[in-house]
Order: sequence, then C-alpha cells, then structure tokens
Amino acid sequence: MRAPPPEIEAYLDAIPPGHRAALERVRESVLAAVPEASEKISLKMPAFALEGRPFLWMGAFAKHCSLFPGTIRFPPDAPPTAAFVKKLAREKARAAASRKRLG
Repeated sequence: MRAPPPEIEAYLDAIPPGHRAALERVRESVLAAVPEASEKISLKMPAFALEGRPFLWMGAFAKHCSLFPGTIRFPPDAPPTAAFVKKLAREKARAAASRKRLG
C-alpha cells in the first residue's frame, strides 16, 4: 500500500483513532479497486481522483464516517465491507470516466 500524500496524512492524524482506522480501511479498498486513482483534498475531505477530477470522497464526523457522493454513513466501528467499497469505487470511477468522454 502506498503512503498517503501529506495532506491526506494530516487529515487522518487530526481525527480520532477509530475514525482513522475506518477511513484507512476504506482507502485501502478504493485503491485496490482503482489503482490508477490519485489522492487529494477536495471539499476539505480526502478524495480519490482520476486525471485530477475527484470521483469519491470520504470524511470523518463527530459520530460517523461517510462516503460521498451518495452519502453513505457508517459508524467508525463498522465500516462497509471491502467488497462493497470496491464495487462503489469502480462504479464511481467508471461514471467519472464516462462524463469525461462526454464533456
């Protein structure tokens, strides 16, 4: 697993350990599903991008974590399964690539 960029690492360092563990698990799944994705901060949250354009965001909040777009909320101690996150990441990446071709 590649190391997160410094701005992603700073975001993860600033959140509670349980939230961090959940988002790191999500991050691993996204990067396994879409290895060509880059990481950046967008909308003040970690985002995964293709050719600089974000297609999936993740964030930590007081009592939950979320994936965007679509707002999938989950408690830090029960993140979505790797299979679900991988499927979601592939679908969002495919949709982003399709929008790029159209526009």
